[in-house]
Amino acid sequence: MSENLIEEQILTLIEVSTQLVELLKDEKDALVNQDLEALAQLTENKQQLCAQIEQQLQAAGPEPMSQRIAGCTEAERRRLDPRHKTLIELARQIQDHNAVNGKIVRRSQQSVRELLNLMSGTDNGPLYGQQGHALGSTQGTAIARA
Repeated sequence: MSENLIEEQILTLIEVSTQLVELLKDEKDALVNQDLEALAQLTENKQQLCAQIEQQLQAAGPEPMSQRIAGCTEAERRRLDPRHKTLIELARQIQDHNAVNGKIVRRSQQSVRELLNLMSGTDNGPLYGQQGHALGSTQGTAIARA
C-alpha cells in the first residue's frame, strides 16, 4: 500500500478522532447538566463519527497501521510515525473520556435506583436504631427513612 494512502487514512482518522474527543467533552457536560435534548443529538453525532472511523479502519484492511508503516521507507516512516503517535494519543483520550462518561451514567442510574427504592418502600436494607446499632429487620416504610 502506498505511503500517500496510509498518510491520507491517518490524517482522516486524526480529524474524525479529534471531533469525537470534542463531542465526548460536550457529552460529559450534557450528562452533568442532565440535558436530554443535547444528549440525544450528541449520541446521533457520536454514532456517525464512529461509523466514519469504522469505515476508515475497514478500508485500511486487516493489517495493523504500525505494520503498514513499518513496511515504508525510512523517510516515509519519519513522516508517518509522529502522525501515528498522534492518532494513538487521540484513541487514548477517547477511551478516557468514554470511561468518565460511563461512570457518570452509572452513578446517575445508581442514584435513580436508590430513590426508587426509597419512594416505593421496597428497600429492605438494615435500619439503625437510636443507639446507632443496625436493627435486624426494617421498621416502617422506606419513605420514612428518607
